[in-house]
Amino acid sequence: MSDEPAGAPATTAPGDDARTAPDDVPPVHVGSETVAGFLALSVPAVVLVALGAAGAATSDAGTPLTALVAAVLTVTAAAVVVGARAEWSALRAALARGSEGGVLRPSLVEARDLVAIPIAVVIGAISTYGLAVEAGVTPVVGAGAVGVTAAVLAPTRAVPAYCGAFVGMTSPALFDTYVATTAAAGVAAVLFLAARPVYHGVGGKLGTTAFVGVTFTAAATARPFPTAAIPGRETVLLVVVTAVIAAVITFSLHVRVGGSAVAASGLVGVVAGTGFPLALGPEGTLPAAAAFGASFAGMSGTGRLPDERWVALAGALVGVIVVYTSPFLAGSGGKLGTIAFGSSIAVHGGLRTTHLVRFRRRLDAARERDTT
Repeated sequence: MSDEPAGAPATTAPGDDARTAPDDVPPVHVGSETVAGFLALSVPAVVLVALGAAGAATSDAGTPLTALVAAVLTVTAAAVVVGARAEWSALRAALARGSEGGVLRPSLVEARDLVAIPIAVVIGAISTYGLAVEAGVTPVVGAGAVGVTAAVLAPTRAVPAYCGAFVGMTSPALFDTYVATTAAAGVAAVLFLAARPVYHGVGGKLGTTAFVGVTFTAAATARPFPTAAIPGRETVLLVVVTAVIAAVITFSLHVRVGGSAVAASGLVGVVAGTGFPLALGPEGTLPAAAAFGASFAGMSGTGRLPDERWVALAGALVGVIVVYTSPFLAGSGGKLGTIAFGSSIAVHGGLRTTHLVRFRRRLDAARERDTT
């Protein structure tokens, strides 16, 4: 199970283990707008991971540890590019099969989806934003609650509603009206439809979709993003450990137990968003956010992250990047999801590369045996 039920072009490398093949999903038409959707999702993932590396490199701590973190995140950014390149190869093959006479045409989208999906995204955004502004609920708890509610009451539309919830997490300092939130949700809905065939089963895709809608709208309003400082070393350790646990719990709930990925992530968000501030006060805000962000990595399907080991690695990356991107694009809805998306792509890209190298070695060995 994954955070995006739509189909996708196959992305397994030759010789990949069956556990690392994308989940079997119904086919979705691939069209010209899918390329734009692919780019709109891929670029923010690379950028945020790179910003994490920049944040670590320029951290006031200036210690060998932060230098190591910067190096690790630089490698992670390269792994995101590798994963995106693999996704593009699969998409390009699907586009070639779907083109008519070499002409790429728009994909076919069911009329009901053109109406129902944007409505669900907008409702999710307005509900979360309203909980934060009118009821004083934290964005993490609000989005988590919307996700759980949608999974229970409207399971067929829970995914787009959860995407909208991430739009609604945007700080009122950035969006001070429901109109701006609705506009961002509209942009996210368009991208949601355009990018349905790509990155199926990669955790954080919904958040990245929301992030694009938010940043596009924020740029149009010319409002500055809030800023935050990078926390101390003790907080960093707590954030990373929390993120690992949250990612593994979410993955286990929807893969091992068989529940909804949206409900699993939303539940983790509600628990973390409530528990950490109660236990730690204002200092609990960042661990709660990291736990929620890591839960998106835990929404990944087994076709992308085969088991808890790799989900834990993605969760650790989420925790580190959350810390070191604190000064950048704070208060933007979907930022946590984009961090999870980049982390999940990086781990999957690393797995693909490893499997491909092993396959080529086996192939070379077989050729040598044949010639001797």
